[in-house]
Amino acid sequence: MRVTSVLAIGASIGLVGCSAPTLTRQQITVATEQVQQRVTDWTRYVNNRELDSLAAMYDHSPMLTVGWADGARTRGFDNFRQQLDAYYASLQFLNMGPQNPEISILAPGIAVVSFRYSVDVQLNDTRRDPYSGQALLVWMQQENGDWVIGDQLLSRNP
Repeated sequence: MRVTSVLAIGASIGLVGCSAPTLTRQQITVATEQVQQRVTDWTRYVNNRELDSLAAMYDHSPMLTVGWADGARTRGFDNFRQQLDAYYASLQFLNMGPQNPEISILAPGIAVVSFRYSVDVQLNDTRRDPYSGQALLVWMQQENGDWVIGDQLLSRNP
């Protein structure tokens, strides 16, 4: 299932990447800065358990697709929110550290952010579960100018 998602995202990126560039350097710089700030906010919300603020950063449509680090996949905002709430209910503490996010502005209103991350989780039963993985976030700019996550894929290294 993960391979299918990765291939679909890769194919989409390839198709968008083949189109003629329509953004100036200044527009790319502005978009990159906006997305960088959103990634910073996303990380803060993840770490501070600000679930409503975190959920607001995602596309609220049935098209939202999220691949979770445990291999689960949710489709649509409602399913995502249920999984998000269940995940945070199962833990006492979470600290995620994205490492060197790479931001690519693919087209007007479309950005991809990839990064390696490490996570330290303390579960409700006091077990700790530190791990690392790779992340891919596809950001879409809404009509009001806000950038939201339309697709997310988190992997977990063995």
